[in-house]
Amino acid sequence: MAWSYEVAVDSAAGILFLSRLAQSLKAEGFQEVASLRRDTSGLKVLQFRRGTHALTLAISPERGGKEKIALSSETLGLESQIVAAVTEAAAEFLSTFLSPLTLYSRLEVEEAICQRLRELVDSQIRGAIP
Repeated sequence: MAWSYEVAVDSAAGILFLSRLAQSLKAEGFQEVASLRRDTSGLKVLQFRRGTHALTLAISPERGGKEKIALSSETLGLESQIVAAVTEAAAEFLSTFLSPLTLYSRLEVEEAICQRLRELVDSQIRGAIP
């Protein structure tokens, strides 16, 4: 079963998403086994492996300060890792701005936002994912 995901985002959002995605993959036992960077084109390719499962992550520059993130695997779907990375990245971003407005630490606010986002995804979005 071939599976792929592609999105174009601004560079800062891409960095945040990729750091959370790498954390999620490593937590699930994936290891980075190969890395390629082309300085002239800005292309960066990473390959992760866990047992017989391999996935490729390519990051390339797009116009207007955006970057294209492409994720593919021949053996498994990665919807849950992408959803986890997106919700965690969004919670981190939001908590940075919202925690000063509360009596709670940034980490407590981030955890609360992440929990609410997971609930939203579970109730609204996951049913729409094929």
